[in-house]
Amino acid sequence: MKRFHFRLDRVRQWRSEQAAMEQSRLAGMIAERQAFIAGIAALQTERAGIDGALVRRTEVEARELAAVASARDWIKFETVRLTAKIAETEARIVAQRERVTVAQRNFKLLERLKGRALEHWKQEESLELENLASEVFLAKWRPG
Repeated sequence: MKRFHFRLDRVRQWRSEQAAMEQSRLAGMIAERQAFIAGIAALQTERAGIDGALVRRTEVEARELAAVASARDWIKFETVRLTAKIAETEARIVAQRERVTVAQRNFKLLERLKGRALEHWKQEESLELENLASEVFLAKWRPG
């Protein structure tokens, strides 16, 4: 009896690797988005710290107010930039999720084909064993 061999096993393996690679890219994009979100949170914390420090002071010089205003402007600019990056990353994530879905679907299709081929092979093997057993039985049974 010959061993089971799926003709498309290399393709199935390649599709599996492709699906894993697409999933990995998606994870990277999600991590990138999380980094942008964390950056915005850090900016908000920094702004709260600047505002808190300013409120605690009893006297504030004009150049300090100018520095605080400049820092606030920079924080606002960075927040807008990071928000745009988040939106851009979200769009890439949506597209990547579609690629992951397609890659997984292609892999699962080959998995089902392999399952069907294995089932067919098992049936053929069973039939072959049954025929062999019948032949052995008949060979022993014949008077001779």
